Order: sequence, then C-alpha cells, then structure tokens
Amino acid sequence: MRRLATFALCICAPICLSACLPSDDRPNPAEVLVTAEPSRSTTSGLMTSDGWTVTFERVLMGLGNTGFKEDDACNEYSGSEYARVFDFVVPGRNKVGLSYGLGACTLSFRISTPQLNSPLETGVTAEDVTLMRTPVADGHATPGTTVAIGAAPQPSRTSVLVRGRADRQGVTKHFDWEFRQNYRLHDCGAPDPGTNATPVTLKGGDSITLALVVHAEELLRTAAADDASFAFDPIASADADADGNVTLTELGQVMTAAAQPVDGGTEAGDAGAPTTLENLVYDSLVPRIVQLDGAGVCQRELRRGRGPGGG
Repeated sequence: MRRLATFALCICAPICLSACLPSDDRPNPAEVLVTAEPSRSTTSGLMTSDGWTVTFERVLMGLGNTGFKEDDACNEYSGSEYARVFDFVVPGRNKVGLSYGLGACTLSFRISTPQLNSPLETGVTAEDVTLMRTPVADGHATPGTTVAIGAAPQPSRTSVLVRGRADRQGVTKHFDWEFRQNYRLHDCGAPDPGTNATPVTLKGGDSITLALVVHAEELLRTAAADDASFAFDPIASADADADGNVTLTELGQVMTAAAQPVDGGTEAGDAGAPTTLENLVYDSLVPRIVQLDGAGVCQRELRRGRGPGGG
C-alpha cells in the first residue's frame, strides 16, 4: 500500500502543481510575422558610379532571433529564439520569425552565426553551414574592442559571407569576404542611437507583417551614409598582387577617410579620421546590409560571436 501511495503521489504531483500555477491573465497579443527578401541589386547586380558591373554570387547570412527592443511601452509575450540561414541571391520573400506583443513596440533582430540546428533556406547547404561555423582568427570579431598591433586575433565564426565579381572593359575582379561580427539590430530609420523611430502599435488579435530587405550593395558604398555613392574603383585598386581576387586583408592596406561611429565610438578616433577600407566595409557597411522596408538603416549593437566552443 505504501508503494501504491508513493506511485500515486508521483503521478498526481505534476497535475496538482499545474493546477496551483497562476494563469496568464494578460489579453491576447498581436502576432508579428517578420520576413526577409533581397534587394533587386542583390539578386540582379548593379552598375556602380565608376562603371563597374557588380554581380553577387552568394550572400549567406544567419538572420533571426526576432523580437522587440526592451521598452516600458512594449509588452513582449514571446519572440523567436533562433536564426535561419539564407542565401539572399535567391529571389523571394521568406519567413524569419514570429513574435508576439502588445503596445508601442520596436522590432529587434540579429545577424548571427548559424547554429547546428538552424533551418536552411533555399540555396543553402550543410556544407555552407560547416564553412560558416569553422572558427578562423579574425581581428574584428571581439565586440567593443580594438585589437592591438601585434596581438593574436581570436578565432570566431562567420555570420555573413558575400561572394561576387565586378567587370569593366575586359577586367574582372573577384571578392569572397567572410564577416564574423554578430549584431543586434533595432530602431530602424533612427537618426541617433537610442531613438525609437519605428514603433509599431500592437493591439490584441492583430496580425501584421514587417519586411526586412537585404542590400548586399551597401558593401560598395564609399562611406556609411545614405547619400554616399556605390563605387568599385577603390576596391579594385586594392588588389595588390594583381591576381584578380580582392581580399579583406588587401582592403586593410588601403586608407580612407570614411570612418563612422560604431556603438558610440569610431573605428579610428574621431568620425572622419583616416581608417582602412577593410574597417569601413567590415565595421560600418556590413550592419547596413539588412534594413526594415520603408524605414532604412537600423541601429546596431555588437554581440559576441560563437568561438570554437560555441553551440
């Protein structure tokens, strides 16, 4: 009898515990579907201001973790706690994640390294994920810090991979760039960090869609500004060994005066101070790739990437 009583207690305990838990008496939330699609230039290429025809061959990205920026005016019920892996040279609009909330909420999402179980979208293979998850030493990958001269870069994994070519008058240049910084993006269209430029008023029972647009062409801007031109001459000129392949290391040997603030600071002292083309592309232009349709560039926060021991 004692054994039967113990067995019955073990079965009934979860039921009793569930009955004692307080119910969620909040009103039904609104449902927000976040989608992503490539820009026309990403899928079809573009002509730069200096006459190069640029074609993107791969634009691999881990994108997801959708939710809402922490704000007293927003009551977030739940967000999407994972990232999908996209190749944005493939046309079409695809789901990124579902989020639920009420009030005046501002979309938040991440560019990040794929996880082992990340869903793969059209055009992405398991081999692509293996490549992106392979740790490589990268001096840009430690957020909020500048790697000292002579210091050993830390191994980290890829969040964005962009591969393509540029042609002009019989000359072809190839580029194959891997970026290993992870970002939390929010306040899309906001002119200053911390401003809430694009809140969405969510009412119970609403079902709305917010569309992200991926602009790989942003990597070709001469500065991190909406009115900066798209040009390839500075990149082509960086091909120091003239092998037709322009690497990020080669971009690191070319100086430019287009430094832009990153997380309240700059890549090279005051804004406008000289920096390298690699810093411009890596630190200032990559975060501009993903924009909220109808709003524009988002504010970003660097997040620590997944190192060799990451999941």
